[in-house]
Amino acid sequence: MLLFRQRGYHGVGISEILALAEAPRGCLYHHFPGGKDQIAVEVVELVAARVVDVLADPLATTTAMALREFGARLRKWMQRTAREQSDSACAVIASLAAEGESSTAVALAAKLAYERIAAVLASRLQGEGFPPPAARETAFLVIALVEGAGLVSQTIKDPRLFTAAIERAVALCEVVPPREVSS
Repeated sequence: MLLFRQRGYHGVGISEILALAEAPRGCLYHHFPGGKDQIAVEVVELVAARVVDVLADPLATTTAMALREFGARLRKWMQRTAREQSDSACAVIASLAAEGESSTAVALAAKLAYERIAAVLASRLQGEGFPPPAARETAFLVIALVEGAGLVSQTIKDPRLFTAAIERAVALCEVVPPREVSS
């Protein structure tokens, strides 16, 4: 994940992955027969699973609470990685999806990851009174806001943007839209 986060999909070679893992080439292809594409897919799935774990935490009684916890964890991670590496991208799924567009597997993994995260958010929102279409739309708006702000915040080296985006995402989840009246 580190190399993809630092340099993106196209900026990472198999030899660099092997060197970081301190593994022989045969070992990599034994565990990842799909090579770099399969590794990128695994990274997307791992990141999505971590996000879902935080957002689905039953101890967070509201979507807003879950988003604030997610934001707090991601801010800590951003601060730590900013000290450890100078070029780390926060929105790993977004950057791999954008750069890995030439890979159908990576693009599909990113799509499925976003859908999985959105499903968790939408389910929470529906439980708080959002109609299903509004819950789904709001979930994807939250993802777009957080992913975009994470990427821009890391790029311009200003964590305040990410903090503001989390609060805007929370605000989106606190205003329940009225149900549409069918005629």
